[in-house]
Amino acid sequence: MTRNSRLLHTNAERDRRAAISLCSRIACVIIFLLFIAACTQKMARQPKYRPLEPSNFFRDGQSSRPLVPGTIAREDAGTNFTNLLAFKSGDTYVDSIPIPVTAQLIERGRERYEIYCAMCHGKTGEGDGTVTGTLSYRFPPPPPFSSDEVRHHPAGFYFDVITNGYRTMGRYSHQVNARDRWAVIAYIRKLQGSNTYK
Repeated sequence: MTRNSRLLHTNAERDRRAAISLCSRIACVIIFLLFIAACTQKMARQPKYRPLEPSNFFRDGQSSRPLVPGTIAREDAGTNFTNLLAFKSGDTYVDSIPIPVTAQLIERGRERYEIYCAMCHGKTGEGDGTVTGTLSYRFPPPPPFSSDEVRHHPAGFYFDVITNGYRTMGRYSHQVNARDRWAVIAYIRKLQGSNTYK
């Protein structure tokens, strides 16, 4: 065998090994992709209803079922939840807090107030929070709780404002539960110096 033929034979052998290596790599990638495709959860493809999707199964045509009468939020256990949400009597705001105002409730209100309210209203309720100071062009300072205008609002008005928002203030119903809203109001009354809620 001449030197040229040996070189050709070596090159051919190298090319054959490279082709086999490439084919084995491609086969491994294909097997891996097939394996991944086969690993879907059966739960992902099961028949199910999406929220508020209509249904022929129930007589009312709705897939979402109504709450069982008497269902209350877990954090409001032991309390009449309906009373917690009653901030109006007819068209008039109520001026009483529907739960006993204790030192613990006021302390809970102070905690919630400092988390959610103090950045605008200030720690003492004077409308001098950090947000209104630094971003006063976007958030004008709220009136102080000690002002006559604000002091004379009934408790139900505050509950409505915390729940639904007011002017530039957004709603907090998704962050502060109903019991804590009343706790915040009890604390606001304390800031205002009201003897009724001490």
